[in-house]
Amino acid sequence: MLNAVQASLGSSRWTRRAERGWSSSGPFLWKGMVVVGGEAGELQALRPEDGAVVWNRHVDGVVRGVGSDGDLLFIGTLKGTLFAVRPPGERATAAKGPTQAPLDPWSPVRFLVGEWAGESEGQPGKGTVKRSYRFVLGDRFLYEQNISTYPPQPKNEKGEVHEHWSFFSRDRARRTLVLRQFHQEGFVNQYVMLPLAAGGKLAFESESFENVPATWKARETYEVISPDEFIETFELSQGEKPCEVYSRARLKRVRGR
Repeated sequence: MLNAVQASLGSSRWTRRAERGWSSSGPFLWKGMVVVGGEAGELQALRPEDGAVVWNRHVDGVVRGVGSDGDLLFIGTLKGTLFAVRPPGERATAAKGPTQAPLDPWSPVRFLVGEWAGESEGQPGKGTVKRSYRFVLGDRFLYEQNISTYPPQPKNEKGEVHEHWSFFSRDRARRTLVLRQFHQEGFVNQYVMLPLAAGGKLAFESESFENVPATWKARETYEVISPDEFIETFELSQGEKPCEVYSRARLKRVRGR
């Protein structure tokens, strides 16, 4: 629900609901209107005085970011599609891939912000996962904390608790995102984001390691199921061997967005 409040009085002036809820990072002020996007792909321009709809459009995907260069609006979705909209009258056009840099460089991973919990299955066995993501250091890095717990089981008789911290950062020279993972075993893995795959999967491929033989390769893939659920697949390979799934976790949001 979008709620307009009279600053001087602290009272509500008007409210407006979306079909399934507003999902853009915040209201965007554009040419005297309040532009907001929703989970159902609706894009609405509202009159700030009374919340009346001036115009509306629809894009394919969950709206996460809204920006402008003046006459055009740029709409980023949860799965990484960027729409350019010139309202009213003209239809939206879509473009995918690293050559069409989004207005919000964090849009591919911004959906991760919050707290998550779920289950993991793979070579260590079956376990549970608790994870959180938040922006730190002046919003220049996205920080992840993860704890995976595998109880004793036939596949892993002693069980184990695995902890790692991660930082996503912007590489301005390459115009992409970089992921660095710091594992409790002393491993440090560095990945670079790949172009968005068909179906909206987000993938990071290893480019360097610390305290791991240089012949190893790794890949982290995030498949967005909904704004509040995603699947993470961690794959490993050595030498020229193809990647094999080491673990797969299905996580659901428990707090924050």
